[in-house]
Amino acid sequence: MSLFKVLLVVMMSFAGMAYFGYGKKQQNMSTMIAGGLMMGIPYFVSGTWVLFLIWLALIAFPVVWSRM
Repeated sequence: MSLFKVLLVVMMSFAGMAYFGYGKKQQNMSTMIAGGLMMGIPYFVSGTWVLFLIWLALIAFPVVWSRM
């Protein structure tokens, strides 16, 4: 595993934990779902750039969902 992927997974997990905690505190289900997926996706996706693109999509998901 490359250093970039390890750092990406660690950052994604911390961001997912923050998203999940914020969503739980604000009772916002879309943020909680995005946070849970951010923490779980690295176990199922092996490509580094694919993982990065999924992470970007999950960061934007709660914002887009709240404006619909």
